[in-house]
Amino acid sequence: MLRISQVTVHVADCDEACHWYTEKLGFVRRQDETYVDGTRWLTVSSPDQPELTLVLDQRPQSAADAGVCKSPVFVVETDDCVASYEALKARGVHFNDAPMAEPWGVTARFVDLYGNEFHMYQPPIGGP
Repeated sequence: MLRISQVTVHVADCDEACHWYTEKLGFVRRQDETYVDGTRWLTVSSPDQPELTLVLDQRPQSAADAGVCKSPVFVVETDDCVASYEALKARGVHFNDAPMAEPWGVTARFVDLYGNEFHMYQPPIGGP
């Protein structure tokens, strides 16, 4: 069976992005290696989901620059969308909208410091 283990997020500055993901979202730095050719492998993940990591990819000398703010939409699940919204907003996370109840659960959208969008999702009581 195939499962997603990593998602690449194109960033303008690895250190700045790592700080944002760890300080604002509470993620954990998992790997941070710089290789001989200057390539940096920097990953972060939720402490509650260490098996899925975000690769923070900074490559100013390549076409990857065009990918900043054009990453796929990510969905992060929470047990309490309103409480998570309040906590993240207090840390300075910018939300595009406040939590809204939908037939499939409660959702709110936020962006990282480069404009990559995340959908926060709380499943309805009793499951989706």
